[in-house]
Amino acid sequence: MVKHKKAKKWFPVVAPDYLGGKPVGSVLASEPSSLIGRSISVLLSELTEDPSHTTVKIKFKITGVKGETAFTELWGYELDRDFVRSLLRKGSSRVDIIFNATTKDGYRMRVSAIAVTRYRASQSQKKKMRKAMMNIVLGKCSKLNYSQLVQELVFGKIESDLYNEAKKFHRIKLAGIKKMKVLESPIKFEEVRVSLAEAV
Repeated sequence: MVKHKKAKKWFPVVAPDYLGGKPVGSVLASEPSSLIGRSISVLLSELTEDPSHTTVKIKFKITGVKGETAFTELWGYELDRDFVRSLLRKGSSRVDIIFNATTKDGYRMRVSAIAVTRYRASQSQKKKMRKAMMNIVLGKCSKLNYSQLVQELVFGKIESDLYNEAKKFHRIKLAGIKKMKVLESPIKFEEVRVSLAEAV
């Protein structure tokens, strides 16, 4: 008996409700269960309609399908490397720190924070900035659910807090999250796939 391949069709993909639930693209698939775990990347400006956000790329991962629509979670956030490079001038310093953080509801992430100073910073100033930036993010994660943390990240609250903290140690051009990606989440992708396959 010949097994006929299902025809593929386009499924619209939307941002999570905590980011407004806007359409972010569409993905081709033969059945809803094969969409689970797939990723789609867009510029943050496409979501916020703010031209200044063209320097940030965000990645969504499909975590559910209802009807013909694929639903997502934000899975990654990255500041454009060329933008960061453009801020570095002779005599300025770049301060980086990478660490893992876990939100109140169990999302584990790798976070890379950055500060760029206007003038050269001493090793002691850099150390204080790194510690301060890490403490702010870890403090937020201990109090916030993942959706609340993402809202603060996307809408500039974390950037503002990191900037205000870093400028206590030096004159700052930029302070914020350079990169964030989810390492583990409470979502069981295989279980979602199975339940969608069974529902067909």
